[in-house]
This record gives sequence, C-alpha cells and structure tokens, in this order.
Amino acid sequence: MIELRKAPRINVTWRAGVRLKDGRILLCKAVNISKTGLLLECTQTLVPGVAYPLVIEIPSLVNRAELIRVSCQCEVKHAVLSGDFYRVGVALTGLPSSDGELISAWVSMTSQQMTHA
Repeated sequence: MIELRKAPRINVTWRAGVRLKDGRILLCKAVNISKTGLLLECTQTLVPGVAYPLVIEIPSLVNRAELIRVSCQCEVKHAVLSGDFYRVGVALTGLPSSDGELISAWVSMTSQQMTHA
C-alpha cells in the first residue's frame, strides 16, 4: 500500500495515556504514529476539537527495553467506535524537538525496513 499522507505513519503497539478534563488518566494503545499525528485505541471516546495532555511510551532506538516517556498535547481530530474500542485520531502539538526527532527516527527506520523486506 502506498502512503499518501504528508507525514507517513508507521504501525506501532505503544502505551499511551490521556489526561481527561476531570484529572483521570485514560490508558490507550498507540496504533500508528507520525511526527504530526497518532491513532489511539481507547476504551472511551474523546471529544473532537478538544486538546488533551498526552504521554506516549516510546522504546529507545538504542535499547528497546528502555521506554522514553514523551509528553505533549494532542488535539482530537476524529473518534470512531470500532468493535470494543474507539479509534481516535489526534494531531500532536507542543512536541519537544528531541521527542519529535525520536518519532521521526522510528518512522524513518521502520519505513526503510518495510521497503527492503
């Protein structure tokens, strides 16, 4: 399949947490990611157009057992019920440049592996 997005995404299975407006943390799974966006799988929906604090646990490129916690904001673009979970597309904002570089490195490395497979 050809990726047509401006910022290509890679499939992942990473843990994420969204801080809800009432202060609770909604644990989610990151399904795919790019430097600018993320698809989350959550047990409850998030409100489109609303920004939430987000933490993503991303494996280190050097030691995959080491997790790097990336904190940023996410603005919900869409939320769709799919089976037992909501698939929530978000735009990432306020991403520190070093964390953006980590995500870009994962996307680049994984994309290269897919083209050489």
